[in-house]
Amino acid sequence: TPRVLSGSRREMSDIRFDGRVVIVTGSGAGLGRAYAIGFARRGAKVVVNDLGQASVRGEGKGDTRPASTVVEEIRAFGGEAVANFDSVVDGDKIVKTAIDTYGRVDVVVNNAGILRDVSFGKMTDHDWDLVYQVHLLGSKATTQAAWPYMRDQKYGRVIFVTSTAGIYGNFGQANYSAMKTALHGLSLTLSKEGQKRNILVNTLVPTSGSRMTESVMPKAMVDAMKPEYVAPLVWYLSSENNTETGQMYDAGGGFYAKTRWERSRGYLHPGSKVMSVEDVAENFSKIVDFTDPEYPKGGANIKKILENLGISGAGRRNPRGATAKTSAELEFPSDIESSAVFKQIRDGIATNVDLAKEVASKSNKNFQFCINGGSKPAYFLMDLKSSPPKCAYSANPFEGCDVSISLSDSDFMDMRNGKLDAMSAFMQGKLSIEGDLMAAQGFGEALTELRVSFDKAQSKL
Repeated sequence: TPRVLSGSRREMSDIRFDGRVVIVTGSGAGLGRAYAIGFARRGAKVVVNDLGQASVRGEGKGDTRPASTVVEEIRAFGGEAVANFDSVVDGDKIVKTAIDTYGRVDVVVNNAGILRDVSFGKMTDHDWDLVYQVHLLGSKATTQAAWPYMRDQKYGRVIFVTSTAGIYGNFGQANYSAMKTALHGLSLTLSKEGQKRNILVNTLVPTSGSRMTESVMPKAMVDAMKPEYVAPLVWYLSSENNTETGQMYDAGGGFYAKTRWERSRGYLHPGSKVMSVEDVAENFSKIVDFTDPEYPKGGANIKKILENLGISGAGRRNPRGATAKTSAELEFPSDIESSAVFKQIRDGIATNVDLAKEVASKSNKNFQFCINGGSKPAYFLMDLKSSPPKCAYSANPFEGCDVSISLSDSDFMDMRNGKLDAMSAFMQGKLSIEGDLMAAQGFGEALTELRVSFDKAQSKL
């Protein structure tokens, strides 16, 4: 049973969109209209996009009246809005309307959609392609056109709209279900790519009465499930107040909830023996047992797998600080870009000792980086065990390190700039690791936190 919240209630006027420009696709009626009007009432400048087709099957000549009518409604109460009649496949044209009219774009709600319901055996390529074009390609096109503006202004909110058919499946909607599921995958990836620039991306699973749900819901339910019950969650997720990204939310009829993946604890076969199909059969009840589930944020449990295969490197840890083979700590080299990153950390530690200790205490490991790409390999030590921590360069390898990591200068800079994560680099063979692999997973975050912390400290001087 859902919890009923009591106590103080924030007024809607507390959450505003003054100065923000919002695009809502498919906003000539139903849910999209409710979203657009609500954004405008809270101060947003709204691009009301609707192709104006009479049929939810994506058929018929476009009609400008739906979008124009919503714009008139908004202007009637003093709001700001402009109509756009392009197909979402031409998402760049929709974004151009926002830029030409208001000079920016802050929020994109990918609401437009059609249905071509038919059982899978009777579904034509045309049925499949039309749904793909509007739902998946259209959402991609509109969001991708807005992305550079959001990235440059370091602010953006994107909502992808999936459905219960996409999450759970529904008879006669193979095309629709496939595209709606794909949209959540797109949302998850963009949430990772956008987060460092304050572009937050989430997925909505709405349940509401509309032209598109008339075919799958009783009329009484269509009439009762008003779009106004869904819209408040869209407004919140699109606001500055929201800090969540990469999540999925249900909304409808006054019920709001967060949906997440669940995985069974599974069965881990001894690493020394390859599993046979008979072993699978024998342990299948363990594989499907959800008695004590996990809520994963990534793929297979890498830590379990590595430990099971006996390559966690736990035995290589050294309780003392690392030392170079030679006593000389040379001036940082100038022929590789990554040298400047380590130099910044070294200088930051010297001027922000207490801050460096605080960050280092979260890891308590020492890392050696062998960076290739200069005239010869360069060895950098980031020792988070010492007090205070230290960062040093040597022409020779350091000894006694918990983790030794080798990669190219360009790959290191991609990791530093958020274009490549450590696990992906490892899996792609761009990065090799000796020592404690579990500790290695966190070195990118440690580097980033030190650099960002020092930048903030410097800006206050």
